[in-house]
Order: sequence, then C-alpha cells, then structure tokens
Amino acid sequence: MTIRIGSQEDPGFLHGVAAEFPPTIVIDDGSHVAHHMIASFQALFPALQPGGVYIFEDLAFHFNESARRFQDAKAHQGLADMPIFEYLNRFMRARAATVEVPDKSWGFDRYAFEHIDSVTVAGGFIAVRKKAPRDTETDISFFENELTNGYGNRNEAAYRYAEYLIKHEINLDRAASLLPEILAAEPRDEPMMSSLLNVLIRLENFDAAAETAYKLVRVNNNNASYWDQLAMIERRRNRPEQEAAALTRLAEMQPHAAGHHHRLSHLHDHLGNHQAALNAARRAHELEPQIADFRQRVVELESR
Repeated sequence: MTIRIGSQEDPGFLHGVAAEFPPTIVIDDGSHVAHHMIASFQALFPALQPGGVYIFEDLAFHFNESARRFQDAKAHQGLADMPIFEYLNRFMRARAATVEVPDKSWGFDRYAFEHIDSVTVAGGFIAVRKKAPRDTETDISFFENELTNGYGNRNEAAYRYAEYLIKHEINLDRAASLLPEILAAEPRDEPMMSSLLNVLIRLENFDAAAETAYKLVRVNNNNASYWDQLAMIERRRNRPEQEAAALTRLAEMQPHAAGHHHRLSHLHDHLGNHQAALNAARRAHELEPQIADFRQRVVELESR
C-alpha cells in the first residue's frame, strides 16, 4: 500500500497524486467542508479514468445540527460561495434534462458537463460517473439486427440508427443510405430532411446535398439556415448564379448581415452585373463602415 498525505486545499498536491496514480475511483472522505469538496472535485475529476466514479461521502453532515459548518462554501481558489448541493444540482439537472453543455458554461463546468455520464444519489453520498467510450460495434450490431428482423416500426428504428451514427460521427455513409429510405415514406419530414442534408454536406456529396436543400426550402421557405446551407453548397458546386439566388433570399431574411451583401457583390461582379455588384457593396459598407475591405470594394467598383 502506498500512502500520500496532503491537503485538500493544495491543488498541486492533488494534481501530483492523480498524475502518479491515475484514479478509477475517488472517494472524498476528507474534511466534508463544501469548498474543500468543490476544489477537490475540480482538481481530480479531469484525472479520473473514463468510466470511473467520483464519490462525495458523508453528506449527512450537511443536514445535522452542525450543518452550517459544512454547507457554506467560502470563496476559495476562484470558487464562488456555493453550498455543495447547489453546486452538484446543476450537474444532476443537466443529466436529467439530457443536456450535453448548458448555455454559457465554460472552463471546468464545460468539461464536467461534457464528461459526466450519471449522478447517483444514495444514503449519505453522491456518486458521479465519468463517461466511458461507447462500444459502438455492439450498438451497431443491435441496430442492424433490429432492422433485419423487423422489430417494431422499421422507419422509427432506421431513424434512431441514423441519428446514432450522426451523433457519434461514425459510418455516415450508412446514415445517408437510411434516411432517404425513411423519407420515401414521409417525404415532407423536415427534421429528417435536415439530418440528411447535414450528413451529405459532411460527406461532401454536394450534388445530393443540393437536391435535399432545394426540397427543404420548398417545405420551409422561411428558414434562413437552409438558404445559408444552399448558398454554401452551390458555392462548392461552382454555380455562382444559383449561389447568388440563394444568397439574395438569405440577405432578404437577414438584411443587416453585411457579409451577405459583400459576398453578393463579388457574385454579381463575376456574373457581369456591375450595378447590382455596386449596390450590394454599398449596402455592406453602409452596414459596417469600419471594415476596410467593404470600403475598398465600393471604391474599386465606383472607379470602373
């Protein structure tokens, strides 16, 4: 047995021990003071091995007659005053709501939100499990078996399978083969079409992506992100006229986005529409007069 003795208030000691003995389980059975527990968690959880467990022990002390001694977190190493349950509640709520990264999280909080797999409350303790790498081969075998043997609704099973592949960024070709099959039965399913579009873009299959994007804008003509994706796709396909048409619609929906007008200026100029190019350049400069490129674009076109 190897023993190291140090303080929970010493992050250097904690980091050193974790580096020497990369933990698969951490049991905080130290001072039980809230700010010590938070400081230790922030120092040691990143070093915890994937699939490992971090345990906050003897939390009953935060409820008995001397609870105030343990509950009140003091400002410590940049930590805000926060009782331990209030601190941990954010992670429990995020897991219950299946939120990967809540808005405005950063630093250690972002790391924790991204790596906490579960939070378990039991008698006197809370156990936080760190995510382990998924066994994707087993999952894929399950999904393929579900499709082959026809369990339940095939379209629902295929959609879950495709979404799994997209989320884990594996075998996107398989996802791209599943989604059109589902859309054949539900041709106006907008979320499914959007998923297919994103997969095709990531696969750089821009001809198929263009076909899907045009279907999407027919289904929902007022979604700016679809027009933005369509403009990008047509740019990748080297079709300036079609890109200009998509970007014009996008600029109508987002009239104060100077970048759209600046790009349109170049497209119109390429297509030989000098006045349209100048008008777009002036609009971009009007919206963002401090940007030198926009000002120079107007000067260049006016000098012709």
